[in-house]
Amino acid sequence: MIAASGIHKLPDNEERGGPLNYNVGANNIHGWPVATPRRTRYGSTSRITAHATTPGIAAASASIPRHQQRPPRSAINNSAQPKENRTAIAASVWPAVPATAPGRIISTGASAVPDEIPACAGRAAVRHPMSGPPPPPPPALPPTMEENDPMFDYPPENWIASMIGTEGLVYRFSDALAYKSHVTPREVDLMEAAGGDLAVRVLTRVVWKGARPHTGTKSAIMELGRRFSFRDDMSDGADRHACVADMFLLLERLHCGASGGKGRGRGIVHGDIKESSFVWGRDGRLRFVNFASARFVDEPPDAWDPAHTTEAYFTPKRMGWRDQQIRQSVAVTDDGSGASTNGSGGTAVAMMPMVPPPRVFDDYYALAVTLWSMYTGKKPRGRQFNQVNIRRSDLAEVDDEMVRAWIRKVFKMAGCRFWSPAHQEYGQND
Repeated sequence: MIAASGIHKLPDNEERGGPLNYNVGANNIHGWPVATPRRTRYGSTSRITAHATTPGIAAASASIPRHQQRPPRSAINNSAQPKENRTAIAASVWPAVPATAPGRIISTGASAVPDEIPACAGRAAVRHPMSGPPPPPPPALPPTMEENDPMFDYPPENWIASMIGTEGLVYRFSDALAYKSHVTPREVDLMEAAGGDLAVRVLTRVVWKGARPHTGTKSAIMELGRRFSFRDDMSDGADRHACVADMFLLLERLHCGASGGKGRGRGIVHGDIKESSFVWGRDGRLRFVNFASARFVDEPPDAWDPAHTTEAYFTPKRMGWRDQQIRQSVAVTDDGSGASTNGSGGTAVAMMPMVPPPRVFDDYYALAVTLWSMYTGKKPRGRQFNQVNIRRSDLAEVDDEMVRAWIRKVFKMAGCRFWSPAHQEYGQND
């Protein structure tokens, strides 16, 4: 059991720590080692035209090892290759993909088939039957420079059947790998900074082949985690308390930068805490996913992207800020003066609301709402928990007294007060 005394307040400088947790001690969480490739920034779509034989690129490619250079266009065109060549190109991808995988790699940016395919997800390395002496050990991940990203062909008929969870952009690529579409460089950088002991591991970036020639969508292949379902996975109270304690510890380590990734010592705010943001890793421990809303604690506010947020888990303060921005961006007069209009005589056009970047306390508030959702089996609806007034009956649905007390404490720290519709009374001290 977890001592109730482990519930305490945040420090004054809430950006620096996350001690708002159960007092569970310094548990060790072991994960997988993380090695990172060289990266370059790119957008959600990219034009795939240049290769080593293009004028202006050949000179730059001369400094790139031959096995890292992009192949000529004939090698990229899968249909133009003899069957044995297509097999060789597909075999050169890292990590190795089982034959039953719904997707296939049609180009890997490598001009020669490697002699050995590195082991992936527990599979043994396979020697090429025509290879010579064993080559030096390959790097943990291939370099995925802008012009060397592997081209990926993912049949549309497999999208719905292989969709994972409710996020809509993550699919089961194989028994050990997942495919996520529209992954930004920022999200990958944050996941690598968190490390494999706190977040699922990104193995490589790929370019999904678009409908038009030489276009594609930047995506990623990552380790496949098992879906986390609190009510299905945890049967008794002791297991549930242990799971909640692990969630607190995982979040605190993320905030403090206590990870095994390259961001060690640099805290990260997740920004989108909810039940679907947790998965079970291969070692049976919880991991974070969905880093599109994350940010480094010490980075400037304008570096954060507000496009990926879940408003039902906002604090009242953040929600109030959002509402204020919406009011300021919509016309308040009939003729549209002072408003952003579409030229139709006063028709107001609502602009993208600016939401302040998440802070450490915002993650804990979202975790409190997440615990309410996990214990009640309900999803937060509308403004149920991101306004100042919260119904006592909603909080009473949590049947665990200690967890309910912690949720109440976090809500009060956010300035919330509790009321009962029957009596129209507010309570500041309950």
